Amino acid sequence: MAAGASGSRWAGLCRPTAIVSGLGLACAAPAFGQTVSEVGPFVWTGAAGSNFSDGRNWSTAPAAPGAGDSAQIDAGSADVSSSATVARLSVGGGSLRIASVLTTGEGTRLSAGWIAVLSDARLVGSLTVTGGVFSNSGTLDGDLFLLGGSAVNDGGISGSTTVADASLANNGTLRALSVQTGGIVTNNSAGTVTGNTALAGGTLANNGRLADVTVSAASIFTNNSGAIAGILTNAGTSSNAGTLAALTNSGGSFTNNWGGVVSGLASISGGTVTNNATFADV
Repeated sequence: MAAGASGSRWAGLCRPTAIVSGLGLACAAPAFGQTVSEVGPFVWTGAAGSNFSDGRNWSTAPAAPGAGDSAQIDAGSADVSSSATVARLSVGGGSLRIASVLTTGEGTRLSAGWIAVLSDARLVGSLTVTGGVFSNSGTLDGDLFLLGGSAVNDGGISGSTTVADASLANNGTLRALSVQTGGIVTNNSAGTVTGNTALAGGTLANNGRLADVTVSAASIFTNNSGAIAGILTNAGTSSNAGTLAALTNSGGSFTNNWGGVVSGLASISGGTVTNNATFADV
């Protein structure tokens, strides 16, 4: 590893700020207007193949980036087939396929191109997506900030997931979910969110299993047939054709469609509630 290669810290990397909002967790968006002054000097060339750990594939050949270094991929295809560690990673084009464990101490940023975490593999550290496609069949061991582009999760995300101005399809397991303005999330039949879900704008369609859900004004939540969710606290636009543990409606509108069941108490203090199915306790 070349001396002095680590450079300055990545100013554009998202730094989460937890905000308690009802039953959910929102995350303040990072300041992405800042310009990243450097992400090198370890720039991917792929001159000798696709092995991420082969120094011949980097602009600093024969040295590959290490734990104190910034790495950048803008084109070509890189494969992590054995454990690797870098300080920070930027993908602005091309593709990165993770088949082992990749650790980024200060996180990864995807602005274009593609990152795929394969089954039984891990990306350790936060991931901020502003463009491109993220595909996870293994584990993201950190927070996901999906602020552009799209993502498909078939594995697990151990940190919180924030979606704004982007789309997410979940077929795996999320720890906590925040959907903000412009976010579109589909929790498919195999998808589970084990912690709280908060909508502060955006849209969520549930076909799987959710814990408690908070829906703010200007948000849309649909609990489809066969889907299960915990307590729904609603001030936006929500509908149910599946099963809810309970309902607290303080504003907006809620429609319990045919087949929908609210198994616990339905507390209505505001808004419009229409019941075409079953309320166990009002």
